[in-house]
Amino acid sequence: DDQEIKELSLISEIGSHTISHPYLTKIPSQKIKHELLDSKKWIEDLIDKDVISLGAPYGFINEKIVKIAVDLGYKLIGNSVEWWNNTEDICSSNLINRVAIRKSFSFKTFKKIIDKEISYFFFRKSRDYLLSIPKSILDEKHYDKIHKFLK
Repeated sequence: DDQEIKELSLISEIGSHTISHPYLTKIPSQKIKHELLDSKKWIEDLIDKDVISLGAPYGFINEKIVKIAVDLGYKLIGNSVEWWNNTEDICSSNLINRVAIRKSFSFKTFKKIIDKEISYFFFRKSRDYLLSIPKSILDEKHYDKIHKFLK
């Protein structure tokens, strides 16, 4: 709820994730601007801080989305590549790898992420690669069904 978001903003950065969670690469520029700006403004009004980070839904981003996001004041645009980050790459592209934290994760799994345990990241990278195959073949509707099944 709103109060929890405010409390969390006292100890952590709060980023945007759009208003309606669309595939940003599939909608017109004006709709992208609406999704990014309205989400950013809502959070900023709530926490009384600038929002500079965006987690792109499903990790679907391209150069157009990055440009629009940067033009709207975002400094970091998160993809869904579950790997650690390189500062040089972030500075040159505004893109940041974003590791999904799920409510089903145990403390042990969370610790593997924090500790950058290589076996965890290789497992996630392999999983991501295997999921990319049907993702590249199927449309989003069918991909979503497969992805939910595999979770």
